Amino acid sequence: MDSLWAALGPLVLGSALVPAQFVVTIMLLRSTAGGRLAAAAFIAGMTAVRLVQGGVFGLAVSGSRAGDDVATATTLKSTLLLVVAILLLVMAVRKLLTGEDPDAPPPAWLERTTRMGSRQAFLAGAGLLIIAPKFWVFTLGAITAIQAAALGRLVAVMSFLLFVAFAVLPLVSIVGVSMAAPDRSDELLERLSAWLKRNNRTIVIGVGLVFGAWFLMQALTGLDVL
Repeated sequence: MDSLWAALGPLVLGSALVPAQFVVTIMLLRSTAGGRLAAAAFIAGMTAVRLVQGGVFGLAVSGSRAGDDVATATTLKSTLLLVVAILLLVMAVRKLLTGEDPDAPPPAWLERTTRMGSRQAFLAGAGLLIIAPKFWVFTLGAITAIQAAALGRLVAVMSFLLFVAFAVLPLVSIVGVSMAAPDRSDELLERLSAWLKRNNRTIVIGVGLVFGAWFLMQALTGLDVL
């Protein structure tokens, strides 16, 4: 179990720290159309896609493990982590050199958040999880790490549900603060939004380089290269 969360911990942090999701959540909270309900629906849409991914790809990975071959599962996990590492490092270098973030929602899409109701926000959350590469690699990496740990179906399901819960915890906390302190929430959201805009480039590069290097070490260790 300890080795599982040593692998899941960075995946949770990486998934939770993607700046695009914070930007959309804050914009929804500050909108007059949907407000807190729309922000909650946005988080629910992201969560729903992760749960579907866990069900579909979890079964696929499980079915590929003939005879509970742990060695094969470990190789599969390490290979996927290697792909995750390369993708994150490439994204970080791309952001460093060009300033582009492939996970950032298009400006026109962001502008629509000011008019989104709960239903549209739910679809937006689902759509962001589907189109953003980082979310795919973090979720698939978590699924494979859980399967490779071979801890039994119940523990695997609970571990994935914890991964999903921890991944959205920062967003849930933002919505919770907005509900608990509505009089101060506008000022807090304004400060957080401004901070994210100022530091978006640093966050994207930092997440890519730090977690990319971590996953690269994990992958090469699992493949007996190191």
